[in-house]
Amino acid sequence: MINYRAGNIANTYELNQLITKICPHWNFSKESFEFINNRLNNLKQDLTFAIEYPYVDSIYRDSYYEYFASKHIPYDRNSIRITLFSQEVNFEKLVDGNSEYIESFRSSFLGFIILRPTIDRPVARSVISPKALKNHNFEICLARYTIEFFGQKLSVNGFPHISQDGEAITCAESSLWTLLEYYSSKYKDYNPITPSKLRKLIRSTTGRRMIPSNGLTIAEISYAISELGFTSLVYHNKDQSENILHEEIYTYIESGIPIILGLEAGENFRHAIVCFGHSIIDLAREVDKFEINSEKLIDISCLPRNFISMDDNRTPYLEIQPNSLGVTYTKQTTAKITFAIVPLNKRIYMESTIARALAKKILLEFKEIRESREPLFIRLFLTTSRSFKQSLFSPNTKMAKVIKKLLLYNSFPRFIWICEIGTAENFRNEQGQGLLILDATGGNSNSSILFYYFDKKLRNSKDLTSETDLNSRDSLLFSLYKNNLKGEWNDWET
Repeated sequence: MINYRAGNIANTYELNQLITKICPHWNFSKESFEFINNRLNNLKQDLTFAIEYPYVDSIYRDSYYEYFASKHIPYDRNSIRITLFSQEVNFEKLVDGNSEYIESFRSSFLGFIILRPTIDRPVARSVISPKALKNHNFEICLARYTIEFFGQKLSVNGFPHISQDGEAITCAESSLWTLLEYYSSKYKDYNPITPSKLRKLIRSTTGRRMIPSNGLTIAEISYAISELGFTSLVYHNKDQSENILHEEIYTYIESGIPIILGLEAGENFRHAIVCFGHSIIDLAREVDKFEINSEKLIDISCLPRNFISMDDNRTPYLEIQPNSLGVTYTKQTTAKITFAIVPLNKRIYMESTIARALAKKILLEFKEIRESREPLFIRLFLTTSRSFKQSLFSPNTKMAKVIKKLLLYNSFPRFIWICEIGTAENFRNEQGQGLLILDATGGNSNSSILFYYFDKKLRNSKDLTSETDLNSRDSLLFSLYKNNLKGEWNDWET
Protein backbone atom coordinates (compact mmCIF):
# COMPACT_ATOMS: atom_id res chain seq x y z
CA MET A 1 0.00 0.00 0.00
CA ILE A 2 1.37 3.41 -1.02
CA ASN A 3 0.96 6.27 1.45
CA TYR A 4 0.23 9.72 0.00
CA ARG A 5 0.09 12.89 2.09
CA ALA A 6 -0.06 16.56 1.05
CA GLY A 7 0.72 19.86 2.72
CA ASN A 8 2.32 23.29 2.39
CA ILE A 9 6.10 23.53 2.06
CA ALA A 10 6.22 26.49 4.44
CA ASN A 11 4.91 24.28 7.26
CA THR A 12 8.09 22.34 7.98
CA TYR A 13 6.63 21.02 11.24
CA GLU A 14 3.79 19.37 9.31
CA LEU A 15 6.26 17.91 6.83
CA ASN A 16 8.45 16.51 9.56
CA GLN A 17 5.46 15.01 11.37
CA LEU A 18 4.24 13.32 8.20
CA ILE A 19 7.67 11.80 7.58
CA THR A 20 7.75 10.50 11.16
CA LYS A 21 4.23 9.09 10.85
CA ILE A 22 4.86 7.37 7.54
CA CYS A 23 8.33 6.06 8.39
CA PRO A 24 8.67 5.79 12.20
CA HIS A 25 11.25 3.01 11.74
CA TRP A 26 13.69 5.47 10.15
CA ASN A 27 14.29 6.99 13.60
CA PHE A 28 15.18 10.41 12.24
CA SER A 29 16.75 12.75 14.78
CA LYS A 30 16.23 16.47 15.24
CA GLU A 31 19.40 16.97 13.19
CA SER A 32 17.95 14.84 10.38
CA PHE A 33 14.93 17.10 10.08
CA GLU A 34 17.10 20.21 10.27
CA PHE A 35 19.09 18.80 7.36
CA ILE A 36 15.88 18.33 5.35
CA ASN A 37 14.49 21.76 6.26
CA ASN A 38 17.74 23.49 5.30
CA ARG A 39 17.51 21.94 1.86
CA LEU A 40 14.08 23.55 1.41
CA ASN A 41 15.11 27.07 2.45
CA ASN A 42 15.59 28.38 -1.08
CA LEU A 43 12.09 27.33 -2.23
CA LYS A 44 9.08 29.60 -2.47
CA GLN A 45 6.92 29.24 0.61
CA ASP A 46 3.58 28.99 -1.20
CA LEU A 47 4.35 25.62 -2.79
CA THR A 48 2.42 22.45 -2.06
CA PHE A 49 4.16 19.12 -1.43
CA ALA A 50 2.95 15.55 -1.74
CA ILE A 51 4.75 12.78 0.18
CA GLU A 52 4.87 9.29 -1.32
CA TYR A 53 6.09 6.15 0.48
CA PRO A 54 7.31 3.53 -0.26
CA TYR A 55 9.16 4.80 -3.31
CA VAL A 56 11.82 2.84 -5.18
CA ASP A 57 14.67 5.18 -6.04
CA SER A 58 17.13 3.55 -8.42
CA ILE A 59 20.14 5.46 -7.13
CA TYR A 60 19.60 4.75 -3.44
CA ARG A 61 18.56 1.15 -4.18
CA ASP A 62 21.85 0.73 -6.07
CA SER A 63 23.85 1.90 -3.02
CA TYR A 64 21.63 -0.16 -0.73
CA TYR A 65 22.35 -3.49 -2.41
CA GLU A 66 26.05 -2.71 -2.88
CA TYR A 67 26.73 -1.33 0.59
CA PHE A 68 23.98 -0.49 3.12
CA ALA A 69 22.34 -3.94 3.07
CA SER A 70 25.59 -5.48 4.33
CA LYS A 71 25.86 -3.23 7.41
CA HIS A 72 25.01 -4.43 10.91
CA ILE A 73 22.47 -1.66 11.50
CA PRO A 74 19.41 -2.36 9.29
CA TYR A 75 18.48 0.16 6.60
CA ASP A 76 15.15 0.44 4.81
CA ARG A 77 15.56 -0.30 1.10
CA ASN A 78 12.75 2.12 0.18
CA SER A 79 12.76 5.89 -0.11
CA ILE A 80 10.32 8.78 0.24
CA ARG A 81 9.54 11.02 -2.71
CA ILE A 82 8.44 14.60 -2.07
CA THR A 83 6.76 16.05 -5.15
CA LEU A 84 6.37 19.83 -5.51
CA PHE A 85 3.45 21.75 -7.03
CA SER A 86 2.43 25.38 -7.38
CA GLN A 87 -1.20 24.59 -6.50
CA GLU A 88 -3.13 22.38 -4.12
CA VAL A 89 -2.95 18.60 -4.43
CA ASN A 90 -6.45 17.08 -4.37
CA PHE A 91 -6.27 13.31 -4.72
CA GLU A 92 -10.07 12.97 -4.89
CA LYS A 93 -10.28 15.18 -7.98
CA LEU A 94 -7.54 13.11 -9.59
CA VAL A 95 -9.42 9.88 -8.84
CA ASP A 96 -12.64 11.42 -10.19
CA GLY A 97 -10.84 12.22 -13.44
CA ASN A 98 -11.69 15.94 -13.35
CA SER A 99 -10.09 16.93 -16.66
CA GLU A 100 -9.83 20.64 -15.88
CA TYR A 101 -8.12 19.95 -12.55
CA ILE A 102 -5.82 17.31 -14.03
CA GLU A 103 -4.62 19.73 -16.71
CA SER A 104 -3.80 22.46 -14.19
CA PHE A 105 -2.31 19.85 -11.84
CA ARG A 106 0.14 18.67 -14.50
CA SER A 107 1.17 22.20 -15.42
CA SER A 108 1.77 23.04 -11.74
CA PHE A 109 4.41 20.32 -11.27
CA LEU A 110 7.74 21.88 -10.19
CA GLY A 111 9.96 18.90 -9.41
CA PHE A 112 10.74 16.29 -6.78
CA ILE A 113 13.07 15.51 -3.86
CA ILE A 114 14.05 12.00 -2.75
CA LEU A 115 14.63 11.19 0.92
CA ARG A 116 16.60 8.08 1.93
CA PRO A 117 16.91 6.41 5.37
CA THR A 118 20.52 7.54 5.91
CA ILE A 119 20.02 9.43 9.16
CA ASP A 120 22.91 11.89 8.97
CA ARG A 121 22.26 12.86 5.34
CA PRO A 122 18.65 11.98 4.48
CA VAL A 123 18.25 14.09 1.33
CA ALA A 124 19.21 12.10 -1.77
CA ARG A 125 18.65 13.36 -5.30
CA SER A 126 16.28 15.96 -6.73
CA VAL A 127 15.21 17.80 -9.85
CA ILE A 128 13.60 21.17 -9.14
CA SER A 129 12.37 23.78 -11.59
CA PRO A 130 13.97 27.24 -11.21
CA LYS A 131 10.38 28.51 -11.03
CA ALA A 132 10.15 26.96 -7.55
CA LEU A 133 13.04 29.05 -6.21
CA LYS A 134 12.80 32.29 -4.27
CA ASN A 135 15.54 33.74 -6.46
CA HIS A 136 16.38 32.74 -10.01
CA ASN A 137 18.26 35.70 -11.43
CA PHE A 138 20.48 33.50 -13.56
CA GLU A 139 20.81 31.61 -16.83
CA ILE A 140 21.58 27.90 -16.71
CA CYS A 141 21.71 24.60 -18.56
CA LEU A 142 18.37 22.78 -18.40
CA ALA A 143 17.11 19.32 -19.30
CA ARG A 144 13.63 17.79 -19.25
CA TYR A 145 12.68 15.09 -16.74
CA THR A 146 9.50 13.03 -16.65
CA ILE A 147 8.06 11.04 -13.73
CA GLU A 148 4.88 9.10 -12.98
CA PHE A 149 2.93 10.27 -9.95
CA PHE A 150 -0.48 8.92 -8.89
CA GLY A 151 -1.14 7.68 -12.43
CA GLN A 152 -0.18 11.02 -13.98
CA LYS A 153 2.75 11.64 -16.30
CA LEU A 154 4.48 14.82 -15.11
CA SER A 155 7.37 16.72 -16.73
CA VAL A 156 9.68 19.42 -15.41
CA ASN A 157 12.68 21.36 -16.70
CA GLY A 158 15.55 21.51 -14.25
CA PHE A 159 19.08 20.41 -13.42
CA PRO A 160 19.80 17.27 -11.37
CA HIS A 161 21.17 17.46 -7.85
CA ILE A 162 22.31 14.76 -5.45
CA SER A 163 23.59 14.98 -1.88
CA GLN A 164 26.39 12.74 -0.69
CA ASP A 165 25.58 10.16 1.96
CA GLY A 166 29.10 10.42 3.37
CA GLU A 167 29.87 6.72 2.85
CA ALA A 168 28.90 5.33 -0.56
CA ILE A 169 28.75 8.69 -2.37
CA THR A 170 31.06 11.66 -1.81
CA CYS A 171 31.37 14.97 -3.67
CA ALA A 172 33.42 13.53 -6.55
CA GLU A 173 30.98 10.70 -7.27
CA SER A 174 28.09 13.14 -6.87
CA SER A 175 29.61 15.51 -9.44
CA LEU A 176 30.20 12.72 -11.96
CA TRP A 177 26.69 11.35 -11.47
CA THR A 178 25.21 14.85 -11.88
CA LEU A 179 27.04 15.39 -15.18
CA LEU A 180 25.90 12.06 -16.64
CA GLU A 181 22.36 12.48 -15.37
CA TYR A 182 22.15 15.82 -17.16
CA TYR A 183 23.77 14.72 -20.41
CA SER A 184 21.78 11.46 -20.61
CA SER A 185 18.54 13.43 -20.18
CA LYS A 186 19.57 16.10 -22.68
CA TYR A 187 21.24 14.03 -25.41
CA LYS A 188 20.61 10.53 -26.71
CA ASP A 189 24.36 9.96 -27.18
CA TYR A 190 24.89 9.39 -23.44
CA ASN A 191 23.56 6.93 -20.87
CA PRO A 192 22.89 7.48 -17.16
CA ILE A 193 25.12 5.71 -14.66
CA THR A 194 24.65 4.35 -11.16
CA PRO A 195 27.21 4.93 -8.39
CA SER A 196 28.17 1.23 -8.32
CA LYS A 197 28.92 1.19 -12.06
CA LEU A 198 30.91 4.38 -11.64
CA ARG A 199 33.02 2.80 -8.91
CA LYS A 200 33.52 -0.32 -11.01
CA LEU A 201 34.73 1.87 -13.87
CA ILE A 202 37.29 3.71 -11.71
CA ARG A 203 38.39 0.61 -9.79
CA SER A 204 40.39 -0.54 -12.83
CA THR A 205 42.72 2.46 -12.40
CA THR A 206 43.44 2.09 -8.69
CA GLY A 207 44.36 -0.65 -6.26
CA ARG A 208 42.52 0.85 -3.30
CA ARG A 209 39.01 -0.04 -2.24
CA MET A 210 36.24 2.22 -3.53
CA ILE A 211 33.64 1.82 -0.79
CA PRO A 212 33.34 3.33 1.78
CA SER A 213 34.46 6.15 -0.44
CA ASN A 214 37.37 8.45 0.34
CA GLY A 215 36.71 10.60 -2.70
CA LEU A 216 38.44 10.65 -6.07
CA THR A 217 41.54 12.32 -7.43
CA ILE A 218 41.58 14.73 -10.39
CA ALA A 219 43.09 11.96 -12.53
CA GLU A 220 40.35 9.50 -11.55
CA ILE A 221 37.57 12.02 -12.26
CA SER A 222 39.14 12.89 -15.61
CA TYR A 223 39.56 9.20 -16.48
CA ALA A 224 35.93 8.47 -15.66
CA ILE A 225 34.73 11.34 -17.85
CA SER A 226 36.82 10.04 -20.75
CA GLU A 227 35.49 6.49 -20.29
CA LEU A 228 31.90 7.77 -20.23
CA GLY A 229 32.07 9.09 -23.78
CA PHE A 230 33.71 12.51 -23.51
CA THR A 231 37.05 14.12 -24.09
CA SER A 232 38.26 15.35 -20.72
CA LEU A 233 40.08 18.68 -20.46
CA VAL A 234 41.65 19.85 -17.19
CA TYR A 235 42.39 23.52 -16.50
CA HIS A 236 44.46 24.27 -13.41
CA ASN A 237 45.32 27.56 -11.77
CA LYS A 238 48.92 26.38 -11.48
CA ASP A 239 49.12 26.60 -15.26
CA GLN A 240 47.35 29.95 -15.61
CA SER A 241 46.28 32.88 -13.46
CA GLU A 242 43.14 32.69 -11.34
CA ASN A 243 41.33 35.29 -13.46
CA ILE A 244 42.16 33.46 -16.69
CA LEU A 245 40.86 30.22 -15.19
CA HIS A 246 37.58 31.98 -14.34
CA GLU A 247 37.36 33.26 -17.94
CA GLU A 248 37.77 29.74 -19.31
CA ILE A 249 35.08 28.49 -16.91
CA TYR A 250 32.70 31.25 -17.99
CA THR A 251 33.33 30.52 -21.68
CA TYR A 252 32.39 26.85 -21.31
CA ILE A 253 29.36 27.68 -19.19
CA GLU A 254 28.26 30.24 -21.79
CA SER A 255 28.64 27.38 -24.28
CA GLY A 256 26.08 25.32 -22.35
CA ILE A 257 28.66 22.83 -21.03
CA PRO A 258 28.37 21.91 -17.33
CA ILE A 259 31.80 21.36 -15.77
CA ILE A 260 33.30 20.06 -12.53
CA LEU A 261 35.11 22.62 -10.38
CA GLY A 262 37.67 21.69 -7.74
CA LEU A 263 37.77 23.92 -4.65
CA GLU A 264 40.64 23.99 -2.18
CA ALA A 265 41.58 25.83 1.01
CA GLY A 266 44.87 24.85 2.60
CA GLU A 267 45.45 21.15 3.28
CA ASN A 268 42.13 20.31 4.92
CA PHE A 269 39.51 21.41 2.38
CA ARG A 270 39.06 19.62 -0.94
CA HIS A 271 35.71 19.76 -2.62
CA ALA A 272 34.13 19.17 -6.04
CA ILE A 273 30.99 20.85 -7.39
CA VAL A 274 29.24 21.09 -10.75
CA CYS A 275 28.96 24.52 -12.38
CA PHE A 276 26.23 24.90 -15.01
CA GLY A 277 25.20 28.56 -15.23
CA HIS A 278 25.95 32.14 -14.28
CA SER A 279 24.19 35.11 -12.76
CA ILE A 280 22.64 37.81 -14.94
CA ILE A 281 24.57 41.04 -14.75
CA ASP A 282 23.66 44.58 -15.70
CA LEU A 283 25.71 44.61 -18.88
CA ALA A 284 25.33 48.36 -19.36
CA ARG A 285 26.67 49.09 -15.88
CA GLU A 286 29.53 46.61 -16.08
CA VAL A 287 30.60 47.79 -19.54
CA ASP A 288 30.46 51.42 -18.46
CA LYS A 289 32.72 50.90 -15.46
CA PHE A 290 35.09 48.58 -17.31
CA GLU A 291 38.60 49.95 -17.38
CA ILE A 292 39.45 50.38 -21.05
CA ASN A 293 43.10 49.76 -21.77
CA SER A 294 45.05 49.93 -24.98
CA GLU A 295 43.54 46.71 -26.31
CA LYS A 296 41.25 46.97 -29.30
CA LEU A 297 39.36 43.78 -28.35
CA ILE A 298 37.90 43.22 -24.87
CA ASP A 299 36.52 39.78 -24.02
CA ILE A 300 33.37 40.03 -21.87
CA SER A 301 34.32 36.77 -20.17
CA CYS A 302 36.41 38.94 -17.83
CA LEU A 303 33.34 40.84 -16.58
CA PRO A 304 32.43 39.83 -12.99
CA ARG A 305 29.73 37.18 -12.72
CA ASN A 306 28.72 34.64 -10.11
CA PHE A 307 28.53 30.98 -11.08
CA ILE A 308 25.51 28.73 -10.44
CA SER A 309 26.45 25.33 -9.07
CA MET A 310 25.21 22.06 -7.67
CA ASP A 311 27.03 21.42 -4.41
CA ASP A 312 26.18 18.08 -2.83
CA ASN A 313 26.50 19.68 0.64
CA ARG A 314 24.26 22.67 -0.10
CA THR A 315 20.88 23.58 -1.55
CA PRO A 316 20.38 23.17 -5.32
CA TYR A 317 21.24 26.12 -7.59
CA LEU A 318 23.88 27.48 -5.22
CA GLU A 319 25.32 30.83 -6.32
CA ILE A 320 29.05 31.24 -5.70
CA GLN A 321 31.36 34.21 -6.15
CA PRO A 322 34.47 32.87 -7.92
CA ASN A 323 36.74 35.54 -6.45
CA SER A 324 35.22 35.37 -2.95
CA LEU A 325 34.33 31.74 -2.20
CA GLY A 326 34.67 32.49 1.51
CA VAL A 327 31.30 34.27 1.32
CA THR A 328 29.66 30.89 0.68
CA TYR A 329 32.14 28.60 2.44
CA THR A 330 32.47 30.73 5.57
CA LYS A 331 34.68 28.24 7.40
CA GLN A 332 37.08 28.19 4.47
CA THR A 333 37.88 31.86 3.96
CA THR A 334 40.85 31.10 1.70
CA ALA A 335 38.92 28.77 -0.60
CA LYS A 336 39.69 29.08 -4.31
CA ILE A 337 38.81 27.35 -7.55
CA THR A 338 41.96 25.35 -8.29
CA PHE A 339 40.90 23.31 -11.29
CA ALA A 340 38.10 22.79 -13.80
CA ILE A 341 37.36 19.53 -15.59
CA VAL A 342 35.49 20.01 -18.86
CA PRO A 343 33.60 17.14 -20.57
CA LEU A 344 33.78 17.89 -24.29
CA ASN A 345 32.24 15.99 -27.17
CA LYS A 346 34.88 13.83 -28.84
CA ARG A 347 34.38 15.68 -32.11
CA ILE A 348 35.42 19.03 -30.64
CA TYR A 349 39.14 19.47 -31.21
CA MET A 350 39.55 23.21 -30.62
CA GLU A 351 39.45 24.12 -26.93
CA SER A 352 38.55 27.53 -25.56
CA THR A 353 42.08 28.83 -25.04
CA ILE A 354 42.96 28.16 -28.67
CA ALA A 355 39.63 29.51 -29.95
CA ARG A 356 40.04 32.76 -27.98
CA ALA A 357 43.63 33.37 -29.06
CA LEU A 358 42.84 32.51 -32.67
CA ALA A 359 39.74 34.72 -32.78
CA LYS A 360 41.63 37.75 -31.46
CA LYS A 361 44.53 37.13 -33.83
CA ILE A 362 42.24 36.84 -36.86
CA LEU A 363 40.14 39.87 -36.01
CA LEU A 364 43.17 42.10 -35.59
CA GLU A 365 44.29 41.14 -39.08
CA PHE A 366 41.30 42.99 -40.53
CA LYS A 367 41.67 46.70 -41.22
CA GLU A 368 38.13 47.61 -40.18
CA ILE A 369 38.76 46.07 -36.74
CA ARG A 370 42.16 47.70 -36.22
CA GLU A 371 40.86 51.12 -37.29
CA SER A 372 37.70 51.06 -35.20
CA ARG A 373 37.18 54.41 -33.49
CA GLU A 374 36.31 52.80 -30.17
CA PRO A 375 37.22 49.56 -28.36
CA LEU A 376 35.30 46.50 -29.46
CA PHE A 377 33.89 43.85 -27.17
CA ILE A 378 33.79 40.19 -28.10
CA ARG A 379 31.73 37.30 -26.77
CA LEU A 380 33.04 33.80 -27.44
CA PHE A 381 31.09 30.55 -27.07
CA LEU A 382 30.71 27.07 -28.50
CA THR A 383 27.49 25.70 -29.96
CA THR A 384 26.15 23.41 -32.66
CA SER A 385 25.53 24.69 -36.15
CA ARG A 386 22.02 23.21 -35.97
CA SER A 387 21.14 25.18 -32.83
CA PHE A 388 22.67 28.34 -34.25
CA LYS A 389 20.72 28.16 -37.51
CA GLN A 390 17.50 27.30 -35.68
CA SER A 391 17.98 30.36 -33.48
CA LEU A 392 17.86 32.58 -36.56
CA PHE A 393 14.11 31.88 -36.72
CA SER A 394 13.46 32.58 -33.05
CA PRO A 395 11.03 35.47 -32.36
CA ASN A 396 13.70 36.81 -29.99
CA THR A 397 16.28 37.02 -32.78
CA LYS A 398 16.57 40.00 -35.06
CA MET A 399 18.96 39.77 -38.00
CA ALA A 400 19.13 41.40 -41.41
CA LYS A 401 17.87 39.14 -44.17
CA VAL A 402 21.08 39.45 -46.17
CA ILE A 403 23.16 38.06 -43.26
CA LYS A 404 20.58 35.47 -42.28
CA LYS A 405 20.48 34.12 -45.82
CA LEU A 406 24.27 33.88 -46.05
CA LEU A 407 24.41 31.95 -42.76
CA LEU A 408 21.65 29.52 -43.72
CA TYR A 409 23.26 28.67 -47.05
CA ASN A 410 26.71 28.25 -45.52
CA SER A 411 27.93 24.71 -44.77
CA PHE A 412 29.12 24.35 -41.18
CA PRO A 413 30.43 21.36 -39.18
CA ARG A 414 28.40 20.03 -36.25
CA PHE A 415 30.28 22.17 -33.70
CA ILE A 416 31.32 25.78 -34.18
CA TRP A 417 32.95 28.51 -32.13
CA ILE A 418 31.14 31.83 -32.47
CA CYS A 419 32.70 35.18 -31.68
CA GLU A 420 30.20 38.05 -31.58
CA ILE A 421 31.66 41.53 -32.01
CA GLY A 422 30.23 44.89 -31.01
CA THR A 423 30.76 48.22 -29.33
CA ALA A 424 29.88 48.88 -25.71
CA GLU A 425 26.61 50.42 -26.91
CA ASN A 426 25.82 47.31 -28.97
CA PHE A 427 26.37 44.98 -26.04
CA ARG A 428 24.36 47.20 -23.69
CA ASN A 429 21.41 46.55 -26.01
CA GLU A 430 22.26 42.83 -26.32
CA GLN A 431 23.21 43.32 -29.97
CA GLY A 432 26.23 42.61 -32.11
CA GLN A 433 27.48 44.19 -35.30
CA GLY A 434 30.00 41.57 -36.35
CA LEU A 435 30.41 37.82 -36.40
CA LEU A 436 33.32 35.41 -36.66
CA ILE A 437 32.61 31.68 -36.89
CA LEU A 438 35.38 29.11 -36.38
CA ASP A 439 35.47 25.39 -37.11
CA ALA A 440 35.52 23.62 -33.72
CA THR A 441 37.04 20.57 -35.45
CA GLY A 442 39.77 22.72 -36.97
CA GLY A 443 43.27 23.68 -35.96
CA ASN A 444 45.03 26.80 -34.78
CA SER A 445 45.17 28.57 -38.15
CA ASN A 446 43.19 30.85 -40.44
CA SER A 447 41.91 27.77 -42.27
CA SER A 448 39.47 27.30 -39.36
CA ILE A 449 37.56 30.46 -40.37
CA LEU A 450 34.10 29.59 -41.67
CA PHE A 451 32.41 33.00 -41.78
CA TYR A 452 33.23 36.62 -40.99
CA TYR A 453 31.56 39.96 -41.33
CA PHE A 454 31.94 43.35 -39.69
CA ASP A 455 31.16 46.90 -40.73
CA LYS A 456 29.30 45.58 -43.81
CA LYS A 457 32.42 43.72 -44.95
CA LEU A 458 32.11 40.00 -45.65
CA ARG A 459 34.92 37.50 -46.16
CA ASN A 460 34.58 33.92 -47.27
CA SER A 461 36.35 31.12 -45.46
CA LYS A 462 38.09 29.92 -48.64
CA ASP A 463 39.59 33.23 -49.63
CA LEU A 464 40.14 35.77 -46.88
CA THR A 465 41.72 38.22 -49.31
CA SER A 466 38.46 38.42 -51.23
CA GLU A 467 36.22 41.03 -49.65
CA THR A 468 32.55 41.59 -50.38
CA ASP A 469 30.84 44.86 -49.48
CA LEU A 470 27.28 44.07 -48.45
CA ASN A 471 26.10 47.59 -49.35
CA SER A 472 22.95 47.10 -47.32
CA ARG A 473 20.73 50.06 -46.54
CA ASP A 474 19.33 48.16 -43.57
CA SER A 475 21.02 47.91 -40.19
CA LEU A 476 23.19 44.83 -39.92
CA LEU A 477 22.93 44.68 -36.13
CA PHE A 478 21.66 41.35 -34.77
CA SER A 479 20.47 39.91 -31.46
CA LEU A 480 23.09 38.12 -29.40
CA TYR A 481 22.72 34.32 -29.44
CA LYS A 482 21.00 32.94 -26.32
CA ASN A 483 20.14 29.30 -27.02
CA ASN A 484 22.86 27.64 -24.91
CA LEU A 485 21.53 28.78 -21.53
CA LYS A 486 17.91 29.09 -20.47
CA GLY A 487 16.21 31.58 -18.18
CA GLU A 488 13.16 33.75 -17.69
CA TRP A 489 13.72 35.09 -21.21
CA ASN A 490 12.27 31.80 -22.58
CA ASP A 491 10.20 30.81 -19.51
CA TRP A 492 12.75 28.14 -18.56
CA GLU A 493 11.94 25.95 -21.55
CA THR A 494 14.58 23.49 -22.80
